[in-house]
This record gives sequence, C-alpha cells and structure tokens, in this order.
Amino acid sequence: MARHWWRCTAMAAVGSVVVAAVAVPAPAVTGQSKAYNYVVHVSFEQKGNWTYDGLLAATPCTLADAGFGSDRVRLGAITPFVLGRGARPGVTLLSLAGPYERVGTMTHTVSGAECDTAGTTQTESTAGCGEKDTLGYAKLTLSGRKLTLHWTPGWSAPRFECPYFGGSEDAADGAGLPGEAFLDATITFDPTPFRLGTRRFAVAKRVVQEATQDCASLVQGCSEGVSFRAAGRSESYVVLIFVRGR
Repeated sequence: MARHWWRCTAMAAVGSVVVAAVAVPAPAVTGQSKAYNYVVHVSFEQKGNWTYDGLLAATPCTLADAGFGSDRVRLGAITPFVLGRGARPGVTLLSLAGPYERVGTMTHTVSGAECDTAGTTQTESTAGCGEKDTLGYAKLTLSGRKLTLHWTPGWSAPRFECPYFGGSEDAADGAGLPGEAFLDATITFDPTPFRLGTRRFAVAKRVVQEATQDCASLVQGCSEGVSFRAAGRSESYVVLIFVRGR
C-alpha cells in the first residue's frame, strides 16, 4: 500500500508587515491637489503547526505512525510604494528575504506477536531541521478601502530533511490542510491618511486557517485496516506602518 496515507503536513503562519514612507511630489490623488509616494518597509512573520496519527493494521502485524512539527518564517523587504493618479490603486511588488525554521518528528511503531520487528519503534531523523535562508515574492495593493498583501502562488519552503506533513495527496476538493504557502491578508481601512499625507499611521490584520483530515476527507477513503487523522493550523499577523518623509 502507498505510504501517502501518512506523508502530509500542515503549518501555521504569523506575519507582520511594516511600512515606512518617504514623500515626494506626485500627481493628484482622488480629488486632492497633491499625492504622496512612500517607501514601504515590510517585515513578515509566519508560524505553522501540524499533527498526524495513522494506523495500518495488517494482521498479524500493526504499524502505527505519529508525528508533529512546526514551521516559522521571518521575512523583510524595503521598496517604494507609489499611489496611482486619481482613483487608481497604489501597488508595489515585494521580494522578501529572511530565515525559515522547522522542527518535527515522525515515529513508526510495530506491534503484533508474529511480526519480525514486533515491539520496535523507529523515529525519523531530524537532521536538516533548523534554520535556512529563504525568499518569498508578494504584491502589496491599495484599492479603495482595501490594502491587500498577496503572495505569489507556488511558493514553497526550503528543503528540509526532517518530517513535514501538508495533507494527504488524495484529499477531496476543499478538504486540504493549510500547507507551506503563506496566507494572504486583506485589510479594510480608511485611506484618508494617504490623501492627507499623514506623517505616520498603522493598520493590522490577523489571518488564521485550520483544518483536519480523516478517511472521509479522501477521494477513495481508506483501505480496510487503515485509519488516518491529521490536523494543521496556519496563522499570519500583518502590521503595516506608513511613515511619510519630509
């Protein structure tokens, strides 16, 4: 039987974005005679956690798997943030760099009187866990009353040799676990400070995703003698601080 029934992971995220601004004369913004350009300093932190329990019962031997782990990433970038002319949105593309950390473990326990390896427990090596440098790409957009941080699809974490569990490959649509991808954040706020050229102001957003999987979450369910349960939580906290220069 394929081992996909235990190889998956979920993670959590906490992100914070800090925006610093320097003003220079620019075109008019939404009815005002003057607009302000900003330099945005972004710092992003993300955390994730996952747990897994699986049981493969093939008489007279039983294999039980269990695992848990967590991920944490801290990214930062500094880039101009330019407000569009009139009602057009402000937008900037971000290339954020920083450390990515992972810890995790997975154990495999064999039981059954007639098993060659009965009574043994193997723990997967955690070699390669720790901290690695990483890079993520995102877009920061101001449109009306919404400020959105959107991460480029397909981003993935650095390669670690320790366990990671992002959800079963056979999960049905809508039954996936939060995985390695960063959480987007959309913040609704009053954009008047941009139009007035306010020297400094801040907005914030906390985003959480969590889910569980079991045999009912899989397209074809589990085979006879197999049980499966996994859970994941991803949390991001985003803070944007805008500071206009002289």
